[in-house]
Amino acid sequence: MRKVGILVIIGLLAITGVMAAMAYTSASVTNDMSVKLTRTAGALLALEASENHNAARYIGYNSPDYTTKLAIDLSRGKDDESFGIQDGSEYIWEDLFKVTNNSEHSVVVSISMDPASQGRVNIYARGPEDAWKVLSGIHSSGGKVEFTLEPGGEQYIDMKATATNGWTAEYNWKLVVDAVTVNNS
Repeated sequence: MRKVGILVIIGLLAITGVMAAMAYTSASVTNDMSVKLTRTAGALLALEASENHNAARYIGYNSPDYTTKLAIDLSRGKDDESFGIQDGSEYIWEDLFKVTNNSEHSVVVSISMDPASQGRVNIYARGPEDAWKVLSGIHSSGGKVEFTLEPGGEQYIDMKATATNGWTAEYNWKLVVDAVTVNNS
């Protein structure tokens, strides 16, 4: 009986080796795939300008056939003109823009700025908690605001700018909004 069991195991190993040798070495499979290019406010990770502030607006083409991106310009004021902020000041924009998770998964959203340090202006943001986080600072390496959004969830972002003993200048950053799927394992 023991010999029969060993012979069966050897036979199975031999058949497995033959089957592995018969396996294909390449394959090509064609499936349908698509993606839609859309405006920032209608994306899977949607960014929507507040209607309360000229500082949040859309840039790009105004045609519905072209995409439009969210732009933050903290110098904008009355009649959408560029004014700026003076040194020794602090300005706060509540609900400056909204982040919406239109995906089917929970995501961790982080908001940061590039570069993380420049000039004589500190830029702060806050999301669901009340604590201001420095995104770009005069004497700091900057940080990020992080929060979790469930599918369909949305969060308004507040921003604050403070200027210190500086001179007349203009600074430009990239606002970076990242989302990473929450690991549910």
